Amino acid sequence: MIESKIDQALAVLLLRVQRNYSGRLSGIYRIDRNAELESEDQSDAEIAVVLADGPWQLIVEQQRLGELTFDALMETEVYVRAWPISVSSWRDPSHDEHPGLVRDLQRHAVPIMEAA
Repeated sequence: MIESKIDQALAVLLLRVQRNYSGRLSGIYRIDRNAELESEDQSDAEIAVVLADGPWQLIVEQQRLGELTFDALMETEVYVRAWPISVSSWRDPSHDEHPGLVRDLQRHAVPIMEAA
């Protein structure tokens, strides 16, 4: 079976995210908003990167994930948007500054990697 460009981009990105976040990483979820419209012509993807609670800042993690997704884009020509979310917000979106966004991401989330 031939891997799609999106699958290739996700594989590249997942390795980088796992390396960069190691023990802080609680899960990675593909956000599949268009499951019923799936097409090989899709040129981008979304993921939620669930990180352990702690003294991290959203803007810093967005920048870090932006660098990782840019590297994957250069390698695969697929843009992957990555959303950093704390474990507490993932478990209870009301803890997040943007609970509607977290709920929307959860509604479309397909687990790729979850912490044991």
